[in-house]
Amino acid sequence: MRTTAKIRGVKNLSRLLVCCLATLPFISRADPGQDALNRGAFREAIVVWSQAARDAAARKDVRGEVGILVKLAGAQQLAGQPQAAINSWEQAVARAEQSGDRQLILLAKSSVGGACGCLQQRSWAETNLRDAIKLAEEFHDDRALAQAWCGLGHSLAMQGKTTDALAAFEKAAADPVMKPVAL
Repeated sequence: MRTTAKIRGVKNLSRLLVCCLATLPFISRADPGQDALNRGAFREAIVVWSQAARDAAARKDVRGEVGILVKLAGAQQLAGQPQAAINSWEQAVARAEQSGDRQLILLAKSSVGGACGCLQQRSWAETNLRDAIKLAEEFHDDRALAQAWCGLGHSLAMQGKTTDALAAFEKAAADPVMKPVAL
């Protein structure tokens, strides 16, 4: 029974991550990594986005690098590589903070919801998601705000804080960018 619940939880988390990745503004429709992710070829997406992140870093394209690292982290999480995902999210947040670009910081921090799947990272994810909520409100960025509320709701649910999680999910659902999506 407990194993079945865990499997269901992993499937729901996977769906949530795919949905969150699909809402990110920096995903190009001509992105081979996204194409691989859409087919469920998570390892292929990881290879593509790992190389793309290195290329962006070499070009000193911090915005591109951070966006790619966020996508890479999501694919790593879906592929069952939580520590690699945490490392990519941490790198994305660090690179964004080094740049001083507050909108880039918002992008990086609002996408760390998947990190809450790892027990030791829940506090880190929650802190970054709460920062992202403040930045999204400051920039009036509905998409990032909804994403951050969803991530925070998931993080709180994983900690057994059901009432707080439901409140966060309700705030995400109230956002105008959140429309029903068929999975």
